[in-house]
Amino acid sequence: GAVLVWGGWNKPEIRCCLGLGPISADACGALKPQRISFFESKSISVEKIVAGGNHVLCVTRDHEVYAWGKNEYGETGQDPQLFGESFEPQKVIFPDPTVQIKDIAGGIHLSVALDAEGQLWAWGDGDEGQLGAGPEILNSFTPVAVKFNEPEPIKITSFSCGGNYTCALDDKGEMYTWGNPILSSMLLRDADVAGAKTRAGRVTELPEGVRHAGLGAVAAGSEAAVLLTK
Repeated sequence: GAVLVWGGWNKPEIRCCLGLGPISADACGALKPQRISFFESKSISVEKIVAGGNHVLCVTRDHEVYAWGKNEYGETGQDPQLFGESFEPQKVIFPDPTVQIKDIAGGIHLSVALDAEGQLWAWGDGDEGQLGAGPEILNSFTPVAVKFNEPEPIKITSFSCGGNYTCALDDKGEMYTWGNPILSSMLLRDADVAGAKTRAGRVTELPEGVRHAGLGAVAAGSEAAVLLTK
């Protein structure tokens, strides 16, 4: 489908979030919805779009990811030393060119994508373990695979980004979280909290009966998360 944007009124520092291309210094933003011509000019059909802190992500019909907006930590998939902001959609390049992305989510300076095999990828700010890629990787403008503190491979079915953390559900009904150490400590055993600062930890601290009912959906906000049972 077509992508329309509006906003950025009197805020030149975030007009790059519109994705309309370079805007003159005296422009006031988009007061009414405007089409992003980039996608139509290249015959790209967008299937899903989400907004992060000050950046935007979308998945195309061909299972590719495009991003634009502020890029202070590489959240648009571009090198922040070269591109501090992206005024037009830029294709996010994954390490594996065969990856088929089916879902995306954005946090503050954080981008996360789920591929068709159930693997999560993250890029952007990782100072608090938001990327979940291990202690050796903090910030990254290249998507990195999220690692789990589990011996067996994990297949994620749904996920949600908060401000600086992510929650996810797998195909076996387990929940995982990583990033924000305060929120992680509410859901994990004390022994697992440290690991969740850099990798995805399995949630164990749920009320009695919740796991038996089955976990249906999870949504992460800036400072709180909600879980729906089946």
